[in-house]
Amino acid sequence: MGTESDSPNSSTTDEEGTTEDEQDDNNHRRKPNELQMRAGKLSIEAKSVDESVDELADIVSDEMECLMRYHIRGELEMIEEEDLHSIILGGD
Repeated sequence: MGTESDSPNSSTTDEEGTTEDEQDDNNHRRKPNELQMRAGKLSIEAKSVDESVDELADIVSDEMECLMRYHIRGELEMIEEEDLHSIILGGD
């Protein structure tokens, strides 16, 4: 007269019909790859379940290069403005 819940080997299922063991396997397999890249004050963090770390590194390095160029342009513009202000105002 045993029921399924009395069985020591029975596992519970969720609303989608997935057992706890399958959920644990899926969670383990679905752990995201994480990558963080820094250059000076700039940093990029990326996480992905679909891409490998190598693929993330390719994506992040391209983005980091774009950010670095943008940052350098901004720094150069600030330097040019300071130089022009000093010339206009008669500074050295």
